[in-house]
Amino acid sequence: MASSQGPVSSTGAKLGAKTSKAMPRVPTKSYTEMLFEFSDGKGYDIGSIQAAENNTKITLDPEYQMRWEITLGAAIKQQCGSITDRTHYIARIPKGFTLIFDPKKGERHVVGHPGGMGRDFWYHNVGEFAPHALWLAAPAPYDRSKCSCEPCKKMLGKPKAKESKKPAPKRKQPAATTPNNTASRPSATTTTIPTTTPAAATAANAVSAASAAAAATATAAPAAVAVAVAPQVSAAPAEKPVAAVPAKPPVKPAPKPVVARPPTPPPPVDDHSIYRAGEVVWYGTQTGIWRIGLILSRARETTETDTWVVAPLGHKILNQESSVKPAAQMRPFHAFSLPGIDIPELQESAFAEIDWPDFVHRYAGNNAHKQQLVGLEASKMAARDVNVSFSTFNRLGAITPDGRRGSYGGIFLGPEMIRVGDAVRVTRLIGEQDGSPDIMEIKHIVDDEDCLQPKFHGDVWRSQIVPLEAPEQSCQPQGVDLVRQIQITNEVLPHQGGRLDWFLIETDAERVEADVRGRFYVTFDLLPDVKASLMEGNPFDDGTQRVNARLRPDKPFYIGRKENRRATFGDSASLDMLDLGPNVVEG
Repeated sequence: MASSQGPVSSTGAKLGAKTSKAMPRVPTKSYTEMLFEFSDGKGYDIGSIQAAENNTKITLDPEYQMRWEITLGAAIKQQCGSITDRTHYIARIPKGFTLIFDPKKGERHVVGHPGGMGRDFWYHNVGEFAPHALWLAAPAPYDRSKCSCEPCKKMLGKPKAKESKKPAPKRKQPAATTPNNTASRPSATTTTIPTTTPAAATAANAVSAASAAAAATATAAPAAVAVAVAPQVSAAPAEKPVAAVPAKPPVKPAPKPVVARPPTPPPPVDDHSIYRAGEVVWYGTQTGIWRIGLILSRARETTETDTWVVAPLGHKILNQESSVKPAAQMRPFHAFSLPGIDIPELQESAFAEIDWPDFVHRYAGNNAHKQQLVGLEASKMAARDVNVSFSTFNRLGAITPDGRRGSYGGIFLGPEMIRVGDAVRVTRLIGEQDGSPDIMEIKHIVDDEDCLQPKFHGDVWRSQIVPLEAPEQSCQPQGVDLVRQIQITNEVLPHQGGRLDWFLIETDAERVEADVRGRFYVTFDLLPDVKASLMEGNPFDDGTQRVNARLRPDKPFYIGRKENRRATFGDSASLDMLDLGPNVVEG
């Protein structure tokens, strides 16, 4: 194991200074650096990649590289680190591999595989690259047939491996992109220097820690990560501070995939706002019309907590200004139906397929009214495409021995942010099929068997008005929204001689993406006048029945998985001020 302290120190200092200058408001965090002594990367130059793809807009992406490397470090830690390891790792991209950005699709890829510079040999996310990184870290000799990454399999002519499925899947889902995966557990030899005040960390201690991590390595894993003994670097992760990735003990292989979902308590809820940063909403304008917008963040210049900064959807070249909106002037996206596209030229295209600068010039020129019409059409197209996309955040770990399928703390499902512990409207599978949804209290969000779409696990509930004298149910849901729905309704419903109860319909049920209609909203948040209406003796109006369902994945224009929320929206809004909060780590 060779030492390369000089180059590492120089590179780390240069990288840290660059990030600090570009992101002065982001606090630094201490990371232990992982380096790969061996690499098979070919170091293709950007010009050759552009020529091969016939796309001159493909660029290098050094600004995002640090965040990508932090995520790779977290993936390796997930497979190697012990449950008590609180170290943050940054795994440098091996020599000869390069992170590139395709602005046309809003996607990042790692290129450099010896199989070639074509897309078949690109790594589309950290999860796809992690198995190759672990193979590079294994002891020599380097037998490519032992690498489980897809580019190596293609290079050797192996068929793509498919995981065995559970019996009786209801439908075959359309393909999206491959999600994050992680693989075997290496150990790393590093030294630690805190961010602020340097402190000694002996090589002996580092080797001891590495040995302990190696002891926990799964039998199918490479023996160790060959990394140089390097000084600690203080890195500022791009855009947001990166939360520590929870570690998990190794998963022993089983005869068939076992869903070993980690327990995750519902997140704390600070208030009862139904809105969250990163969601698509309708908002009222001064002219009395409703527009489609993206919640960028909470409005910090006001003392009211339920006030938000909303950016209009459209296209960023139109320079539409964001505005501050109270919740009273907003509605969830599914509260209204999305109008059709009026301009024939745009009707059969996805948002990302349109050359918007050229279209605005041809259609509107300098005509402000026509530019506004283009903005409205663009907002409808962007909202439609977002509605059939999803991206995950707060990866909790792998649920299969090979590390391909992951479990997540939350998901942006179309226009909405959905977290573990939330309630969602789902397709009713038991009882009267009248089109009404049941309500699932989510316990787990996981990748499906093909790692193409999400699956949701949890208990399924159904509300029903019963006489006051009816016996109480032995179990009730614990989620904040489901509890509030009962509490507020039963403040006034007894005046009519009844009460609202939740009935448990299914335990530990499973729903695929197509079965999830969207978030559950407390009726009184959607329809504030319902309470007064009940007091007047009118029937209970369940707002859940009024909310639209998300567009099904089997419909046209389905997009599927995106890398993150920024990639989902692309150029449809100005995203400079997008702030999802400190507890959201995308990927």
